Amino acid sequence: MSIKFDPASPAGQHLLKLVFKQVKIIWDPTLKDRAIAQYIVTLASKGYERKKMTSNLIGILGESTGPMLDWLLRHIKSHKKELMASKAVVPAKPSAP
Repeated sequence: MSIKFDPASPAGQHLLKLVFKQVKIIWDPTLKDRAIAQYIVTLASKGYERKKMTSNLIGILGESTGPMLDWLLRHIKSHKKELMASKAVVPAKPSAP
């Protein structure tokens, strides 16, 4: 699976929220920092294959990597059109006085 998408897009940000929830369920329910979820979404957005993602995440998530990636890859596959079509929302520049 090589689906690349913009993690700053609305669909990418929605995926980040879902990944954060999954990381809390699978790995650490007390987790407050989204850094791990952000890292996972960044890897996925670059189109990394499962094997490469596993090697990057095994040191962080340990044996929980398998269930996390199973869920993530299913989600990306089922929402591929949304993720690939989304572009990051660019904030409007303030108008000059």
